[in-house]
Amino acid sequence: MNHLNRPLSEPKLVIAHRGASGYLPEHSSSAKAMAYAMGADYIEQDVVMTKDDQLVVLHDPFLDRVT
Repeated sequence: MNHLNRPLSEPKLVIAHRGASGYLPEHSSSAKAMAYAMGADYIEQDVVMTKDDQLVVLHDPFLDRVT
């Protein structure tokens, strides 16, 4: 059976990309806590590397959208 033929009653897996970023600032602790409280099974974070080889949690490679 392929994924298009599965019954709709099967349990769903909820993955919160950037936490509850539709309600709170993305990747913030509060967005992650809200996603958990809303029943997310997983919280997906984006990780990018800076020019000085540091890993940071950020969706985009540039800060323009979040600053």
